[in-house]
Amino acid sequence: MNAKVREVFTLRGEALKLGEIVGQGGEGAVYDLAAHKNHVAKIYHRPLEQQRIDKIRAMGKIKTDSLEKLTAWPTGLVCSKDSKPIGLIMPKISGRKSIHHLYSPKSRRTDFQRVDWRFLTRVAANTARAFAAVHDNACVIGDVNHGGVLVAQDATVRLIDCDSFQVSYLGQQYLCEVGIETFTPPDLQGRSFSGIVRTPNHDNFGLAVMVFLLLFTGKHPFAGRYAGTGDMPISKAIEEYRFPYGANAAAVEMARPPSSPELAIVGPRLAKMFEDAFSQRGTSAGRPVARNWV
Repeated sequence: MNAKVREVFTLRGEALKLGEIVGQGGEGAVYDLAAHKNHVAKIYHRPLEQQRIDKIRAMGKIKTDSLEKLTAWPTGLVCSKDSKPIGLIMPKISGRKSIHHLYSPKSRRTDFQRVDWRFLTRVAANTARAFAAVHDNACVIGDVNHGGVLVAQDATVRLIDCDSFQVSYLGQQYLCEVGIETFTPPDLQGRSFSGIVRTPNHDNFGLAVMVFLLLFTGKHPFAGRYAGTGDMPISKAIEEYRFPYGANAAAVEMARPPSSPELAIVGPRLAKMFEDAFSQRGTSAGRPVARNWV
């Protein structure tokens, strides 16, 4: 967007004055709205394709109370003076940190100073509730990653970057064609996301990874010691189901990293859920769903 443009318009023609930039990424910039303190406008750097315009419209129509409570769900389009859609309006999320600030021991000491096991399990459960809200409304997160989950000091969670979600509305599917390999399930590893219809079961893998990172102080569930020849990057370990904390670890030539706790520290129920999420049966028969983690 041209830096001189300081005013945009809703589809109803209401003028919105843009305030300060509060965030910026590859797709666009996020601005405060002068007269709407609880909302912000995301203005895209490039002209919006019709598919993206239709998707944002659809998201505004399927908005629910649970999505409003647990995500930064888009509420509608904003347009330039000549009525061309150039961005969206969404709730303003403040006073929160990306979830990796919590599961990383170094940043946790600065950003979450009063953390105990109970707090971590509450955040894990609240993250799962947010995933469930998305799935309950026929949507899929797709690009599960730590930058998309924000945590407050009271352990509540909000999902952001919702305009990248896969959305289904009136028989039309608007796909999510991006992803991060460390949260990508085995059945999608090494594949282009272009044209792939994601499922909640794909999200369920990424959710299990995130819960594991929370409970095991930032250790990725597929980062371990490989007994075979050569390197074993995390993406390859995921693709080959080499879960170093699992009962089958020795058979897949893996072992936990030095000084890492056993899977049993989370208790038998959660240990089995991790085994199910990271095994071949999770791909074929289904991984634990979001509500199972609550």
